[in-house]
Amino acid sequence: LFRSDTCFYNRDEHHVFLIGDWGGINMGWGPVPADHTHPQNLFKRRPKNMAVDNNAQWRVAGAFNSRATWANPEYVLNVGDNFYWGGITQECGGGTSSASSLTVGEFAKVWQSVYGGLTNKPWISALGNHDYGGWQFNMGWDQQIAYSHMNPNWIMPARFFSQLMRHPGFTAEVFVIDSNAFDAKDPDADPEHNICGALHNPPGASCAAVGGPSSVDDCKEWFWSSYRRQKSWLSSKVASSGADWQIVVTHFPCGTDAGFYAGLHASGLDLLVT
Repeated sequence: LFRSDTCFYNRDEHHVFLIGDWGGINMGWGPVPADHTHPQNLFKRRPKNMAVDNNAQWRVAGAFNSRATWANPEYVLNVGDNFYWGGITQECGGGTSSASSLTVGEFAKVWQSVYGGLTNKPWISALGNHDYGGWQFNMGWDQQIAYSHMNPNWIMPARFFSQLMRHPGFTAEVFVIDSNAFDAKDPDADPEHNICGALHNPPGASCAAVGGPSSVDDCKEWFWSSYRRQKSWLSSKVASSGADWQIVVTHFPCGTDAGFYAGLHASGLDLLVT
């Protein structure tokens, strides 16, 4: 999918902010961090620092907004994991054309209330594995796409797309792809890190109504066949791009597919944001 160009004028300097893995858990009054420090958490990594860990997203947002007072970014490149632990808290199937009141409310609590004026800037956004559900695939990822049709600053018209940004004197083309195939495994594999896992997906899980996986058995191949199509699309788009800068935005880091990204660099890719 290609979106119409976005244009910027009358700037001597151009600033762009980058962010990822930023989402919180909506508790109704606002987000709380996804906590890896709880004593019962099997993946506990260190003792909890109450002053920091209980306010993690707010502290990042504070630094973001403080820097914005002088850097004044024109847009934000967002690599995903926008809602923890498990994405928008409704199952897929709501569609990609109209956002539900629940979706609008969760964006208001987890995104707009936290980042304030920066949400009035374009956020060119990718999906992360937690946006599908973390350890399942059937949460409301389609509603994040739908939300972009009602809020022009949340730029996610599809799972993968390109956006041309026109600045005075140069252009930057941003390509967003969905690399969550790297968390899509056989149903019985690695249940704590597998969006296709049989353990945590509910019986009969399906996103077929919105073009997604039809079952846990179909899930792995659905993600990997989609990723192969996206790689072909991206290779062609980067090679043919007439923009001065080519930028790829995706969730999983470059090391997951280093040879592919090295090839893109040889074709003109200037920046990979993960």
